[in-house]
Amino acid sequence: MPDWFEQSIGKLKDILVDTQKVPFLDQILNAETPVTTSLSDAHKGFRFLDDFNPLFFGRLRYLPRTPDGAYVLQPGLFEIYLQSYCIKAGTYRPSEGEGYLYAPLKGPCSDIIQNILRRSQNYPELNQEDIQMILWAIIARTKMSDIPPESQSVAQKLITPDEMFRLNGGAIGLIPEEAFEILMNKLPPQLQDIIAAEAQIREMMTGAQVDFESLEQVVFLTGERDTPRVQEIPRGRWCYHNGGFFIRYLPDGYNLMQIQLYVPEQFPIDRDPKGRIVSVAQPNGNKIELTYNDDAGPINVPSDDGIRGWKFRSIRFIHQEVMTPKGVFRQESEWHDIGWSFTGVPSGSAKIETRPSALPDLKNRYTTILGQIDDLNALIDKVKPKRERLSRQELFETAINLGHLSYALHSALVEGGAEKLTASMQEHLDLLKKAWQYTVSSLIEGPGVTIPSNPLPLPITLILQSGTGNSGTAPTYDPSGDVATPADTSSQRIALSNIASADNEKKAGCNTSKFLLAGTLITKYAYENESLLKLAQNNHADGFQYQGAVEYYKRKSLDDFLAHMCNEGTRNDGDAMLNAAEQARPEYTEHDPSSIPYVGREDLIKILRDPNLEMPDQPYCYKPVTGYPAAAVTTWEAQIYYNKGLFFGFPPIFPGLPAIDANAIIEHEKQHKSSYGEKIRKWGSEGFWKYMKDPANWREEELRAYDVQISYQKRWMKEFDCL
Repeated sequence: MPDWFEQSIGKLKDILVDTQKVPFLDQILNAETPVTTSLSDAHKGFRFLDDFNPLFFGRLRYLPRTPDGAYVLQPGLFEIYLQSYCIKAGTYRPSEGEGYLYAPLKGPCSDIIQNILRRSQNYPELNQEDIQMILWAIIARTKMSDIPPESQSVAQKLITPDEMFRLNGGAIGLIPEEAFEILMNKLPPQLQDIIAAEAQIREMMTGAQVDFESLEQVVFLTGERDTPRVQEIPRGRWCYHNGGFFIRYLPDGYNLMQIQLYVPEQFPIDRDPKGRIVSVAQPNGNKIELTYNDDAGPINVPSDDGIRGWKFRSIRFIHQEVMTPKGVFRQESEWHDIGWSFTGVPSGSAKIETRPSALPDLKNRYTTILGQIDDLNALIDKVKPKRERLSRQELFETAINLGHLSYALHSALVEGGAEKLTASMQEHLDLLKKAWQYTVSSLIEGPGVTIPSNPLPLPITLILQSGTGNSGTAPTYDPSGDVATPADTSSQRIALSNIASADNEKKAGCNTSKFLLAGTLITKYAYENESLLKLAQNNHADGFQYQGAVEYYKRKSLDDFLAHMCNEGTRNDGDAMLNAAEQARPEYTEHDPSSIPYVGREDLIKILRDPNLEMPDQPYCYKPVTGYPAAAVTTWEAQIYYNKGLFFGFPPIFPGLPAIDANAIIEHEKQHKSSYGEKIRKWGSEGFWKYMKDPANWREEELRAYDVQISYQKRWMKEFDCL
């Protein structure tokens, strides 16, 4: 829908029919608006993702960049704080709770403005206010050759001579006061605000000197807003980005923007013969498995043959972690005979009564899924021709069915007695949201555009294959091409630079490090638990089984920790995270470690069987590592090289991980390599594995490695004033 400003411009010539009375009117009517991006260019966003609030984001600034400053993306969640700029004068600052949508930068001067935003990263001596003044001068169509010398000096660094020629050619001179008054009396109030602000900017920017604070007072409106929002958009609404990923904008004023984005991984989805989704898997090993109660049969929805209801027989959440070369930890949670889900695409024609139904919450879910379909159709209509959409109908249906499951499983868990969702439950519900985003990305861009994730959890893939293991083309993200666009047309439109806000990024990086340190401490506390070791010994458990029990205990501790962070609202408070970690030491419930589903080393080798992989009966793998000579390397060395990839171009173990934390993991593995290597040389392979079968020895080795890792983290965090 065109916004109010666009509609008013279209009527402007009709309003001012007698142009002879306003001799300077042609300067305004015929001069092109430098930036035309408006609400009609914005992607509507998805209500379905309003509760998609992942706890952990990697730092976008740690990813590789292209020569022009764009970020080379990898699958995962990323965040960054960027310097941002107002590109709409005569408007209000962002208000609390106001949502912003993605729109591409458009207009006759959009290329010049984007080039300014890109080039600004090459001139760290320029402050943000100086750059903002140049942008305001362009937006107001000021003759750049008339701006003060100080501003001209800034402009000459950021604008080429050809670009300067274009800007001067589209400039508007100063309009005589009498003619301007006639013009303003003919305009609607909102257009008066914009044109008056631009006129004042031109006047101030062509004076002998200009004061930034005074210019701000002209640009920004104050007082009560008198224009309604075209759409109600909550803060943090996720949108599809033309780059093939999902993004949301969280402005702090007009000059600082927090950006969060999700680059979808691949999600294998299995269906049964009836077309119902029976499993959704994530590359890290997490998985949802479902069975349906066919005895209850499909439940029809009145007057809508496109959709059916099915009751669940079982819901299983599987959490899996691979820990080379020790094994695979697998934890399952299962519920029986609770909940139900729709399948199919509703037509919207259903006649649902409010009386009790065989399917609880039927009417609300039906209405909600129709809203999801509206949002998805709005995106498709904006970016894809109808004929292409019809060729991808199966993907559209998959997205809708994933939406059904997301609502269904959340309701089922509450029905099953979960007063509060644990971190593990939320992790699996987010899995469905991520799979939905992957499906929508494939629907819009076609298969093969989103980079595939490695088929096995990291860092195992480095041992199994050289290179990244990714077969797709890595997408890039250049923030300078975005305009964060408000639903309230009287609010500012915000352009983004490629410059990270140093203070905010440092704070966010410190919080990330504290979050990871808290997780490391929780893991160490699990190994320190004396009762857990005694339980393993009393049950004659070996080292592998003891490790499984530690992982089981650690997951409980992490659930407590993450739940505390979410409930207390401390997810962005690093010090509170560390305090919460100290409290996350639940009593260990009597549990036989041998019953924990923990896969030993020999089974791990079978899982990883590969025709090109030589795996002798010792902790060594033979495989060339890209960038290094082909040689026999231990799994610990491979993991170190994998982490080093953060700096040498290999895919990092966690994309976006701060260097402090990546290096701390390397130090942990170096300690293992040194200790294990010494024992292998002394006792041989068999002697080493006999030693590791004793839970006490396993515990001792891990505690030493975690002490090294934690010491390294704390030392460097203090060095960077994070502690």
